[in-house]
Amino acid sequence: MTVSAEFPELHKADGSACWKTDVTEVICSVAGPIEVKQRDELPGEAALEPVIGKLKADNIDTREKLMERLVRKAIAPIILVDQHPRTLIQIVCQVISVGAPDCLGMPLVLAAALNATCLALIDAGISLDSTISATAIALSADGVISENPDKTALLNAKSTHVVCYNVQDRAVFSESNGSFSWDEFSLCLRQARGFCLKSHELMYERLTKKISTDIR
Repeated sequence: MTVSAEFPELHKADGSACWKTDVTEVICSVAGPIEVKQRDELPGEAALEPVIGKLKADNIDTREKLMERLVRKAIAPIILVDQHPRTLIQIVCQVISVGAPDCLGMPLVLAAALNATCLALIDAGISLDSTISATAIALSADGVISENPDKTALLNAKSTHVVCYNVQDRAVFSESNGSFSWDEFSLCLRQARGFCLKSHELMYERLTKKISTDIR
């Protein structure tokens, strides 16, 4: 499985990042802290506005809205929102490609979006309490776990899971669908820990390289 992370230059974005695997690619841009509409203003903290966009704009539906809520749920705890009261932090994730159609590919998109968002927030200079990395895994009926599963693995999966670990090596978020036991879920968490550790190492490597380039 090939995974890459880049920092493309996007117009009018304070920070941006691209997370790409063999099956999925998502680009995230972050704008903020910026002026917020009065109706959305929060007196003691920044408002967060995640937006998930697909390659085909006419296909935006409840799945994207669900993923926006999940991105907010996973990302909000790591942002020091109290440092930017009465402002807005806008997070836009654009799906470039996904290895499975419609709801089947949701775990792939969500995991890539969370990784790209974390990097883009750092690139934008947003103050964070921690960093996270995410992975999508599929569990087959015979107990085989696949990281960043392809279409075949997703079709044959009895359950799918998106799991986040923070840099302190703690599981901080999970989203699961399908049928599974507690023992099977515990196994998925243990496997996801190793996958997320590798993603954290890639993030650190890419950020170190970007910083070295920026200060030259």
